[in-house]
Amino acid sequence: MFISMKTYFAALWLCATLSTAQTPPSNQPSATLNAYLQQAQRLVAAHRSQLARLDAAVTASANALVSGGSYYVCCEYNAWPAEAYSRAGGTMGLTVYKGKRLSAKDVVWVSYTPATYQATIKAVAALKPAPVVVWFGPMPPESAPGANYIDSLTKWSDADNLTQLANVLSLWEATGELAAATAHQDRTLVFWQSIYAPNAATRNARYSERLFHQDSFPKMAQNIAPGTLSGQYLDYITSMIDAIAAKELPAITAAGQLIANHYQFDGSESRAPDSPVLAGGTHLGKFASPPGFKIADLSGPATLNKWLKRDGILVYLGYYGPDREVLLDLRSIPGAHAIWLGAAEPRPLDFAYWGDSFINEHWDFGDGAVSVPGYDVPILPASGVAELLVYELLLRAAH
Repeated sequence: MFISMKTYFAALWLCATLSTAQTPPSNQPSATLNAYLQQAQRLVAAHRSQLARLDAAVTASANALVSGGSYYVCCEYNAWPAEAYSRAGGTMGLTVYKGKRLSAKDVVWVSYTPATYQATIKAVAALKPAPVVVWFGPMPPESAPGANYIDSLTKWSDADNLTQLANVLSLWEATGELAAATAHQDRTLVFWQSIYAPNAATRNARYSERLFHQDSFPKMAQNIAPGTLSGQYLDYITSMIDAIAAKELPAITAAGQLIANHYQFDGSESRAPDSPVLAGGTHLGKFASPPGFKIADLSGPATLNKWLKRDGILVYLGYYGPDREVLLDLRSIPGAHAIWLGAAEPRPLDFAYWGDSFINEHWDFGDGAVSVPGYDVPILPASGVAELLVYELLLRAAH
């Protein structure tokens, strides 16, 4: 059968056109990623429009702390205490509750998701004598869990990852309002400065284990209106998420597809020897335990070589760029490379040189989103929100 050259090239063109139409670019974000991102953006907007929901719980907390109460977070079975305790932009005098006998003027902030709600109820019932308890989470089907309740503004049917994101947002919103409320009573809460900042260790040591500053400096302004600091925090988060949406989705999509193609990643519960490796140097990193990953413990003398095989992929949850020790270990494993999550360094490395990729979480150096009149360091961190969001997007891309 004779086929003319014109017909032959027309057929080639048609095949190429159909192939291109059916195969989206590798860095094209999926509808699933866009949908989750939009859900997160709507959540932040809802928090911004309902700041009054913080008032009662913050007032009760401020009055108790100013009267001499101690400040705790509870409980240890989730990432909530890790996000709140001993971190840049957070309060210094807050500690994790570990069974100590309390007083009625102590303050305990607890969070829950639908999956942990019953365990949280039992934990709070064991607090003796009854302190001021502030609950963070979605409205349960029956009723609010207590008088001092801060609604996460997620649904009871929402996935736990979204509710945890909402609870972290509420944590820092309420912390900002607590700072303003105690300042109104002439008491300035102590906040941590990032250890990455020059002289931070000296500055933090000066105020070690204090809940309130005892000197005339720093001293927060006493006239900060309700909703100001929490509103500024959410405005910062909105801009941060917008930057992630505008600049990072192609990189997140490509990284997720790399994991899926390399490991045939299907989200199963298996921890096969050739699973991708997850390591974290952040407050929340050690609590990430997704199906299909090996969770590397790099504390102490352990090195990455113990966890990652030849040609393997590391997903590293970090703060500023890569951890240098982990980076050195990674380069010693033939064919291995990494997907680094964190904020960009002032002079970032060229990750493409090694075949690595970097996903910028777009929060600023110092991890403090809000500057407070009269105070010496910015407060209220954004890194936890960014990490929860970007990591969830990466998991969805890998599926």
